[in-house]
Parts: sequence; structure tokens; C-alpha cells
Amino acid sequence: MFAESVLALDEEAYFCPNCINESSARQVALTHAPPALCDYGNPPPFPPVSCQPVYRRIILGNHLTRQRFAFIVGTIDSFRQTAEPDSLSPAEQRVIDQIFDLRHDWESMSLEWVVENGTVQAGAAGRIPLKSQTTGGGSCPSNTALDHVLNPSFMQLLKDAIVLRTMNRLAEHASDGNPQVRRATGVGVSLGGVGFSFQWENPNQNNFTASFGFPVSEVDTPIRDVLVFRVELLGMNLGTPILEVDFAPGASRAAGAFVDDLLNGNVTVSSPCIFDKLEDLQISNPDLDFRFGGPIGDLVDFNHLGNLGGGKVCSRTMCASVTIRGEPRQCQYFISVAIACD
Repeated sequence: MFAESVLALDEEAYFCPNCINESSARQVALTHAPPALCDYGNPPPFPPVSCQPVYRRIILGNHLTRQRFAFIVGTIDSFRQTAEPDSLSPAEQRVIDQIFDLRHDWESMSLEWVVENGTVQAGAAGRIPLKSQTTGGGSCPSNTALDHVLNPSFMQLLKDAIVLRTMNRLAEHASDGNPQVRRATGVGVSLGGVGFSFQWENPNQNNFTASFGFPVSEVDTPIRDVLVFRVELLGMNLGTPILEVDFAPGASRAAGAFVDDLLNGNVTVSSPCIFDKLEDLQISNPDLDFRFGGPIGDLVDFNHLGNLGGGKVCSRTMCASVTIRGEPRQCQYFISVAIACD
């Protein structure tokens, strides 16, 4: 039936934790059969005038039981599907085994840390020292999630901690195979000219994250501040993982609020500690001004913030106004603050 060379067929590979024998794997493989190329004429009759069968090679791997399956699937006419078992070469089996190992090591990698006393702490990962943090004044805590959100150099330290942890955990995958772990395409390995990228069993799977919890915050909050990063492994370069690490403000919390809400002016801030940190940030950065309303609004007088006087309280939005390479000032982010109403 399949006179065509298998190498000429389209090929797709998937993780399949429900594939526990050939029968169950065959049912899954059939769901990936390509449609036949049919001539329906004009106007289109049913059944079609003629159909040309189309075939595809499907590889399925159960990473839990380390079982591997391959099928040639196709659609013979407009609705009749077929799936015939196919063999895997020794080279293909080695690649699949390495994909299983990579997924196991990636998923077992602890990417949950606590940032405390200028140190990233992560169980067996040990303690990773960070630079001195802003201190604020009085009872204003240092080394908080907000300190990191407001300072790109502090955020870079967290990303570096992710790279170091990944490099240590995936050391055995660094020498060859060009390992990849991607949200969109799954887990891939290439060895000796043979390579697969096993797609996730759940197309929406994107839960590979690193998170940093902070025991202290600028405000009293029952929910711990946490900064979340989405992580993907693009490959290796001389033993160093090439990672794409993206901050996830919608999933992160700082100063008791979601970072997205905090930096879009959707939360009104009244903490003197936060005002002190924003003023310190403005003083230390000559390209940054905080202005009410927009990039050319009135400068914020931090001496008047927090002095609510027991009267009516209003909310005003201030813009973190920056000059970038001589361009007109732009709002980098917005923060709504509580002030005494006029």
C-alpha cells in the first residue's frame, strides 16, 4: 500500500502519555491523518468524483513509560482513514530516548526561589548573592519585588540565576543534541542528522516558569509578592543554555498588587514607602521624571504625597516620563497615587 519512500512523507511527532500499547497509539495516530485530495467537481457532488490518498508518518512517545510508536497514516477517500505500524531506526530510538530524558530533567528542575537578605535561595541550587538593594527609609523594607521591578539591573540578576540553575541541571545535555524546549513546538533533539521535535500532548501547555518569592513587601498583604518569568530553552552554546526568559507582569505581584495593574495605573498607591522609593529612583536617574497626567505634565512633588491630612482623598495618575536617545519624552509606565483633594 505504501510504495512511496517513508523519507518522502511529511512527519510529525507528539508526546502521548495515553499511548500504552499499539492499539491505543493507533487511535491517537489516526487523529493526525491528513485529509485526502478530492475532486468534488462543480457544483460539488457527494461523494466526490475522485480522491487521491495522502499519507503522513506519525511518531508517538509516552515519556512516562518510555514507549515509542510509529505509524503511516492516511485518508483513502473523503472519510476512510488508515494507520499502519512503521519501524523506528536505532538512531531514531536514541533521539527519542534523549527527548524523554530532556523533558524529565526540565520538568524536575526546581525553578522556584525565595529572594531574601540579598540572596537567591533555591534548595539544592544553593545561595546566589545579589547586589545591594535599595533600602528606603525607616521601616521601609529592602530587597522587595518592587525594588526589582523598578530596577532593570536587579531583574537581570534574577534572569542570570535562571540561566545558572538551568546550566547546572541540564549539564548532561550540553555536549550534543542541540536540545530545545519551546512552548510552541515542544521538546527537540538532533543527533547525527536525525532529529525530532515532540509536540506537547496539550497544545496550550506553556507552564514552564521560574518564580521568585519575596518574604517582605512595602504594604501589608496576605499574598506573598512573587515575580514570574516564562522560560524556553532555544539550544546550547559551548555548554551554556541559550534561554529566552520573559517577565510575566500579568502573573507577577509587587507591593501587594499584580504588576500589570500597578504599572498601568489600575491600583491606587498610598504607601509612603513606595513614594520614597519612586523619589529615590527619580533622583538616581537623570533621564527619569515623574509627572502627573503625561510625559509633559506637572512634575510630582513627592513631599506632598502621603500627606492626606485626614480629608477627602483623590487618585491621580503619574507618568514615569523618560527621554530615550533624544526622542520626545514618553511614559514608560503609569502609577496611580492617593493625594489630598484640592
